[in-house]
Amino acid sequence: EDALLEHASVASFARASLELLAVGAPADLVEATHRAALDEIRHARACFSIANAYAERGRGPGPLDPLPQRRATLVEVACNTLREGCIGETVAALIARRASESAEDPVIKNVLRGIADDETRHAELAWRVVAWALTRVPTAFEALDTALRAERPSSASGRGPTGLGRYGRLDSAGLRGAIDDAWGLVIDPTFRSLATAAPL
Repeated sequence: EDALLEHASVASFARASLELLAVGAPADLVEATHRAALDEIRHARACFSIANAYAERGRGPGPLDPLPQRRATLVEVACNTLREGCIGETVAALIARRASESAEDPVIKNVLRGIADDETRHAELAWRVVAWALTRVPTAFEALDTALRAERPSSASGRGPTGLGRYGRLDSAGLRGAIDDAWGLVIDPTFRSLATAAPL
């Protein structure tokens, strides 16, 4: 499942790069988005390799349906980046970091640590994109605030398997803790810092 999610993320970053081009984003943001897609290819390969080692049979990605085209206005791009990057990548980074700490297999531990480092960098990129968008359209903050509120998880968020921590799989309590900390320690404070630079 992780491998397939990482594989799907390649397409997400490819679409994001096209959307950034459509709104005239700086070259460094577009370049970093392409590099992030390459990171996701590496993640998918590593996860499939681990899955195959346990399953003792070959597994790999199959055909991926094209992602639907979205409106490429700057406000929409900023909101999508907030959802998928600022929130999604931040949560994913912290989950991978916590999972790496509980994993006992050195291969799994190293893969998860590498994924956590990359996802952290992807989240930082997403915040840069949103900050850049606000310099172009400061009034987009209201739409971003609405998007943030819609994505806030419920107290029941995060379901994981029991007793697989040594394999790098967080249980439900571990997942909820990582999600809560991602929001409380990173997402909310960082979003509040954007508010100081944009009119409400």
